[in-house]
Amino acid sequence: MASSEEKARLTALQRYAVLDAPSNASFDRITRLAARWFDAPIALLTLVGAGRQEVMSCYGLNAREAPRDVPFCTHTIRADAPMVVEDATKDERFADDPLVTGDPGMRFYAGALL
Repeated sequence: MASSEEKARLTALQRYAVLDAPSNASFDRITRLAARWFDAPIALLTLVGAGRQEVMSCYGLNAREAPRDVPFCTHTIRADAPMVVEDATKDERFADDPLVTGDPGMRFYAGALL
């Protein structure tokens, strides 16, 4: 069963009606700026719904949707602070993740709640 925080988060997503919304130029500016600011080859703005995460904007990777159980975002939405993973190959939570072992070969991850 979902926690009260998770229920509130999902209710807010429904209230804002942002899932399945068309592309948004403002989100694209945010991901471009984040990639440039942090000198990162990939930047994503995702929203995690009840059963999936929707990529609202993507820089450097062709992605529009992912299952909810992708570990990076699942751990991020449960964290009380921004989550930083210096080397995903050395972190037991992510070492076997297909995003780490396959394409795009992720190593560094930083994520925060919006």
